Amino acid sequence: MYDKDRYIDILLRTLKTFDAFCSRYNLKYVAAFGTVLGAIRHKGLIPWDDDIDVYMLRPDYERFLTLRKEAQNENCKIQDISDEGYYLPYAKFSDANTSIWEIKEFECMIGVFIDVFPLDFVSEDVAYCQQLQENYRNLIYKYQISLSKYTPFNVQPFATPMKLVKAKMRGKSYFRRRINDIENDIKAVKGDKVFVYESFYSLPRCAAPLEWFENPVRVPFEGWSIPVPRDYDGFLTLYYGDYMTPPPVEKRVSQHYHYFVDLDRYVSVEEVKNLKK
Repeated sequence: MYDKDRYIDILLRTLKTFDAFCSRYNLKYVAAFGTVLGAIRHKGLIPWDDDIDVYMLRPDYERFLTLRKEAQNENCKIQDISDEGYYLPYAKFSDANTSIWEIKEFECMIGVFIDVFPLDFVSEDVAYCQQLQENYRNLIYKYQISLSKYTPFNVQPFATPMKLVKAKMRGKSYFRRRINDIENDIKAVKGDKVFVYESFYSLPRCAAPLEWFENPVRVPFEGWSIPVPRDYDGFLTLYYGDYMTPPPVEKRVSQHYHYFVDLDRYVSVEEVKNLKK
């Protein structure tokens, strides 16, 4: 176990570092998903939540990924699917002096982090975009199987034994190439709405007007302020419906997993494996 209050303090400090980093390099970002909900309903983090999500329009996101050395100068890390062992289709900006190993089966060490999601266009051909999303998510799923440490005797919840064997045979390099190809197809789409193709949310319901993200507004957040979509009421209604009504008490729990946490230092995967022994 770890001190959640201290974790939240480091998380908020990391957000402020991220905000300053984006300002320094002229990167535009906007709060995403439940972070917007928390900002509007609670003026900060949702009390039972423990993560922060942000969006970047694709050009800013691509430039953000080129600034890894600059992030290191801030004692932070930028990680994405191009990093060995990293298993998610979006990036993280994390504190380099802390350690989080999220899911045991994926041997990847991060720090206390901000999730950074790219926003891509949705065209008038919604069926084509829906197929892109389905194909992309299917490839990510298979890539994760190829990375995971599951065996045919321990495959839940990610895969059946046959899917595991096929994914392992093809290998992570194969799926990385396929993922790169479909990302190029996604980047080629043009339109006046944007969407996170990596998300579980559905098209066309959650495709949102580009203008909401091009000119965000800052709102109070934990005694500070963060940028949110300009029409945050429209955004929150789109994603959550009656967003001002909290869920039942029994559903007010974090949905995130932490296999290992050290808030005092960076610890490698190998060191943790030795500790666990």
